[in-house]
Amino acid sequence: MRNAALSVLVVLFAGACRPVSYVIPDEVSCSRCAIEVADELEIGTEDGPGSLLGRPTYIAVDGLNRIWVSMLDYGFPYVYSPDGHFLEQVGRPGDGPGEFRMASVAAALPGDSVLLQAFPSYLVIGPELAVDRAIRGSNSMASLSGLRIVSWPEHVLASKITYAAGEMTSEVLPVDFSGEMVSESEPLVTVTGRGASIQRRAEPMPPAGIWVSEVTRYRLRFYGAGGVALDSLERRPDWFAPASEAIGFGGPNQAPTTMVSAVRSDSLGRLWVFVDRPRPDWGAAWHGFAMPQGRGEVRVSSLPPSYELWRTTVEVIDPQRHRVIARKELDGHAFAVVGPDRFATFRELKSGIPVVTIHRLRLIER
Repeated sequence: MRNAALSVLVVLFAGACRPVSYVIPDEVSCSRCAIEVADELEIGTEDGPGSLLGRPTYIAVDGLNRIWVSMLDYGFPYVYSPDGHFLEQVGRPGDGPGEFRMASVAAALPGDSVLLQAFPSYLVIGPELAVDRAIRGSNSMASLSGLRIVSWPEHVLASKITYAAGEMTSEVLPVDFSGEMVSESEPLVTVTGRGASIQRRAEPMPPAGIWVSEVTRYRLRFYGAGGVALDSLERRPDWFAPASEAIGFGGPNQAPTTMVSAVRSDSLGRLWVFVDRPRPDWGAAWHGFAMPQGRGEVRVSSLPPSYELWRTTVEVIDPQRHRVIARKELDGHAFAVVGPDRFATFRELKSGIPVVTIHRLRLIER
């Protein structure tokens, strides 16, 4: 164990106490509280250098408030100014300096840098949009997702799904980016076999501990100092049905999965939980689409866009008093969440070009 901070991340399951479980009622506890949503800016144009060349999949905001957008089927992120004007593309295809097979945004780092994943390596991109540092990864690094910074570069949390001997393993584990090569530590959470497809995600709250959320069940567990599993908070609203089969987009005869897409904590220790829910008219999005028969693969980019399949519900939870403070149904689908106070939705113009809108959230008392 490298230092005291890492001790918060390591869970000693042997002899660990069972978490105290709470089922949070569906009622909103604060009748005067409301979640206010305001449009902040729009990204993307019909044509020109700022036109997004693929569906947006991830957004990060760096220390200079520049906005980084990764796109499906396009291997290099675009960077926009704080007011939404296109600045430049980072990286290009090739094997020379500044050239990669692909590079996607992994996380915004403390300060003015951003971490990109350019398999099998990670790249730290500095404020001048040049590579400051390259960190070698391994083949297993490709399965890391949902990076959450506890302390850069030594203490980063990641979700990981692996397959071996016909079984799936889902983990949340600490990752160290301080050396020449990325290193992994013992996982906090490991689930193998049945239920492993319910991927876990982490939300650090240093120095208190870490919240770990399931994806297809509305349950959050808190791991405190020393790695002891403490509170377990669960919501059981009628509109959240735990998935029992494969998760994702669904199909012409199967609704998309209800999922916890993100959990963020604010400065007061409240949890903002973002839930993907099938739109009432999700079936219309599949009109005219036929799934291939047999073992044929379907490219995600050929499926209906997420905003035609899902809408988003946001809940603010008080984890100390085990209650829902406020709830909001969003008009669009929040495909990316930036902290507790910003999220991104997108729509496609008649030309098929995506346009992203950044929205700001605020909890108010009326």
